[in-house]
This record gives sequence, structure tokens and C-alpha cells, in this order.
Amino acid sequence: MERSNKIQNHLIKKSYPLLISSKIENGYLITEGKYLHNANHILCMDEEILIKTYKKIDELHQIETENLNILPFHFYNEWFEMADGIKNMWIPFNQYLDWIRNFHNRYFKTSNLVICHNDLHPGNILIDQDIQENIYLIDWDFAIYSDLYMDYASVIVENLLACPIGMETFLKYNKKLHLNEYKMNCFIRYQVLYWLAWANLCYEKTLEIKYKEIFQLFQRFFSLFSYDD
Repeated sequence: MERSNKIQNHLIKKSYPLLISSKIENGYLITEGKYLHNANHILCMDEEILIKTYKKIDELHQIETENLNILPFHFYNEWFEMADGIKNMWIPFNQYLDWIRNFHNRYFKTSNLVICHNDLHPGNILIDQDIQENIYLIDWDFAIYSDLYMDYASVIVENLLACPIGMETFLKYNKKLHLNEYKMNCFIRYQVLYWLAWANLCYEKTLEIKYKEIFQLFQRFFSLFSYDD
């Protein structure tokens, strides 16, 4: 949460439009929100909305990060600490430690460090119904300082793996971004593992059925990938 608050405060200083911001005062988390009566959650990611979302992500990634004063997202430590807290693993996460470690060593020290939202499912993307060009990103609890590929992988994993048309749109846009296909594939696989572990852990802590459903959703995607490299 401290990392998320620092990022949100930094974005406010840089005049990046936030509908919700948080700060710590006297040990309490204070959240301030702006209500938009004409902004709706995106439930269907058609091509036009996808492209606007990508442009919004690009805008976020262009924000200067001087004086941000937070450490980059540590792929291995963050994932391992979460998976290590799971008492009853629904899949054998420990079998993927070497892959996560290799992934971390390959991409942790990168020149592409930017502010990433890192949780870009449709419920966290709002579109202004009056001014269609206005896209807002909300819920910055998972915001990180990381490689820009993290957000593009987030869009794919949380929106497009089950949407062939959306994937085609992304691949078209991908050509403009000149993204590395293998690297993108690695970040997608990391995101799938991350959200599987997160859902498993959250269910153990809360016993809320929604986390089991999230796990089952990502488990279907998990079966599509190999982690042998």
C-alpha cells in the first residue's frame, strides 16, 4: 500500500488524471474520490476502446519518474513471498521457482522502467460517455515501478486471452509499439502465475468463493502455456 500511495502522489504531482487517490495521515489510509456520473466501467473491450486504453497506458508510461523514490518491482521476491504464504496450494507453485528466478534475472534490471498500473481488468477502466476520448484508470492498489511490458501483459491476461478479436487488435497495435514477442510471452506467463497464487492466497484468507472463481479462470489460461524455457 505504501508503494501504491507513493505512485499515486507522484501521478498527482505530474497532473495525471486520477479519479481516486490515497494518502496516509496519522497512520490512517485516507482515500479521496471524484464521482463522474457519466463514466461507466468498460464491460466489452472492442477495438476502439482497446486502442484508447493502449494510448492511455502509453501516456502513463511517459510520465517522468525522477524523485519517485521507490524500488522497482522485484518479480521473484514479490511472487515467492505470496506463494510461500499459501498453506494448501491448488497447483504446485514450487515447481516454477526456477522459471520465476530466470525471468527475474532476465528482466528485473531493465532500461524500460516506468510506472505501471498492473491490474487492468475491465472494472478498472472507465470511459466517459459524454467525451468518448476520456479513458480513466482506477484502483491503483497494485501499481508498481516496473518494465512497461507488465501493463501490456496485464491487459492481455485480464481481458484478451479469451477474446480472439481483442488479441487481433492488440497484435495490430503491437506492431506500432515494436514489442518483443518472446519477452511479451514471458510477462504474460508471469502474470498468469502471479494471479493464480494471489487468488489461491486470498481464498485461504477469506474463504470468499469469488477468489476460487478467479483462480479457475486463470487456471484455464495456465494450461495454454509451457514453463520449460
